[in-house]
Formats: sequence, structure tokens, C-alpha cells
Amino acid sequence: MGKLYMKFLRLLRVIGSLLKISKERLKGSSIKVSGMKIFLSNRTELSVRGNGVIELGNSVLTQRGVLLGVREGATLHIGNNVGINRNTNIVAREKIFIGNDVIIAPGVCIYDHDHSFEDPDQYVTAPIVIKDGTWIASNSVILKGVTIGKNCTIAAGSVVTRDVPDNSIFYQKRESTIVRRKDVCG
Repeated sequence: MGKLYMKFLRLLRVIGSLLKISKERLKGSSIKVSGMKIFLSNRTELSVRGNGVIELGNSVLTQRGVLLGVREGATLHIGNNVGINRNTNIVAREKIFIGNDVIIAPGVCIYDHDHSFEDPDQYVTAPIVIKDGTWIASNSVILKGVTIGKNCTIAAGSVVTRDVPDNSIFYQKRESTIVRRKDVCG
């Protein structure tokens, strides 16, 4: 009984330290939390500039290496029951809306902006909407101006530059080219 009790106390200390980290990360008027269960890894970076806003729903879970960023005047909304896996970057310069029950796999990048060709210091922006029940698989890239419908699957490694209708599977077929060495080297 004594060993079990000590393990329980250690577990409570760990949970308490995680809650303390999360509360410290959520301080400030630019991060709004509507849910009761927010599980941010202690290696999740929240980057808010100026009057940018991050809105987190209920049961949001992030893994290590996640970056949630908003720039001056931008909004990032993350709905209820959303899982964001490790090494994912979500950065808004205008608006990114992620609905409920969305799963985001490792290595995903979601950006609502591009650099301007005329002036590299300027950005071209357009909002991104990811609707309820969508799964975005590993190493996908979601670019500005895209709306992904309800209950969609974005296949691993896809680069999404156009809208995806509800109940769709989006994938990119890539052709493989193999060149024999003797043909290249002579």
C-alpha cells in the first residue's frame, strides 16, 4: 500500500506541474480558452504578436514540437476534440479556422500566407477553413485560401492549394522516375 500511495503522489505532482505549465502558457488576453480540458505539451510553442488571438475549444491536445502562431491582427480558432501531433506548424497572418473532431498528424504545415513576389517583406494572405471531422495525414501542407470540407481525409505528403469538398479523400499521385547510373554517368 505504501509503494502504491507513493506512486500516486508522484503522479499527482507530474499532473500538477503539467497543469502549471499549461496555465502559464495560457496567460494573456490574446489566448481564449472555452474548454475545460486543454492538454498542451510542455514543448508546444504559442506565439502571439500584437493583437492576434488564439481561441482553443474543449479537449485540445498537442504533442511536442507544435507551433501555434498568430501575427498582428490574425485569428487562429481551434475547435473541440482536436488532436495536433508533433512537429506541426500552424501560423496565421489573417485567419485559420479548424473545426471540431479534427486530427492533425505529425509534420503538418498550415499557413494562410505566402511571401509577395514583388516585395519579399510583404505577405499575400487568404483565410483557411478546415471543417469538422477532417483527418490531415503526416507531412501535408495546407496553403492560403483553402477550405477543406467536413469528414475529409488529406493523404500523407499532400500539398493542398485548392478547396476540397465534403466527404472527400484528397491525395496527390506522384510519378516516380528512376534513371540508371550508366545513363547519367556515361
